[in-house]
Amino acid sequence: MTPPIDRRQALRTSAGALLVAGLATVGTATTASAAPVRPKSADYPEIPNVPGMNGDPRSNEFWYVFDQELWYHRTPEVIAANEKLGEVLGEDPEVAIIQAYLAHRSAGTYPSGFRTLVTPLKEALTVLSDAQWSVIDRYYPHTDLAGLTKAFADFGQGVLYDPRLSEGQRSHTMNGNPPVGFHAWHCYLRAMQLLGIDSRRWAVIDPLIGLSWEIQSIVKPQPDVIYPPLDVKVLRRLTAKWLSRSPAECDTAFETFPYPQGVS
Repeated sequence: MTPPIDRRQALRTSAGALLVAGLATVGTATTASAAPVRPKSADYPEIPNVPGMNGDPRSNEFWYVFDQELWYHRTPEVIAANEKLGEVLGEDPEVAIIQAYLAHRSAGTYPSGFRTLVTPLKEALTVLSDAQWSVIDRYYPHTDLAGLTKAFADFGQGVLYDPRLSEGQRSHTMNGNPPVGFHAWHCYLRAMQLLGIDSRRWAVIDPLIGLSWEIQSIVKPQPDVIYPPLDVKVLRRLTAKWLSRSPAECDTAFETFPYPQGVS
C-alpha cells in the first residue's frame, strides 16, 4: 500500500464561527471584535537559540518537543497506549485505522461501526490525547489559534529545519511521500471525538491537520531541504478553505487518498 507510517502519525467546539473569527487567514490581522484571546508573552515557554535552525522558532520548538515526548522519549504510559493500539488494530495500527475508517465511510456504517471498532481503545486514546495536549497547551496556551495555524502551515511547507534532529529527519514535516500520516492523525482524532475524549478541543485541530496535509501535498518537501514559504495569497486561500469546513466536510475531504482533491 504505502510506506509504514512513523513518528508523526501519533495521534481534533465545532470550530465554525470560532475558527473563522480567529483564523480566517494567515499573515493578516483579525478584527478586534473577532480576534481570539491572545496569550501573554509570560505564558509562553522560553524558546532556545539553536544555531542553524531555519523557520519560526516557536513552530520549530513545538514540533521538536512534540516528537520528543510523543516518540523519542515517551513515558511508559504513552508506550503502553501505543502497544494497546497494536493489540486492537493490528501490527500496523496507523494503516489499519485508515483502512477501517475509509471502509466504514464507504459502507455507510460510519460513525457507529467505526466507534464500535475503537471503543476498546478509549483508555489508550485518552492517554495519547492528554500527552498531545500537554505539548500543545505549553507552546500555544489558551488555544492560541493563530499560533497553531502558523505551526501547522509551517509544518507542511518544509520551512522548518532543526539541526538537533538526525540527518534525513531535520525538516519538520510529515514523513513520507505521499504523507499518509495526516490521514492516520485525522482517524485517531475522530476516534477520540466519537469516544468523548477532548471532543471540542480536537475539533479545533482537525482543519489544521487538513490544511497542513494540503500544503505538504502541494509542496512535496524533501528531507533536510529548506523550502521558501508558499505565496501568502495561496496560504490565505488554503487556510480560509480549511478553517471554514465543518467536521462533516473534513470527513468528506479525508475520503480522498492520498492527496486532497485536485492535488496530484
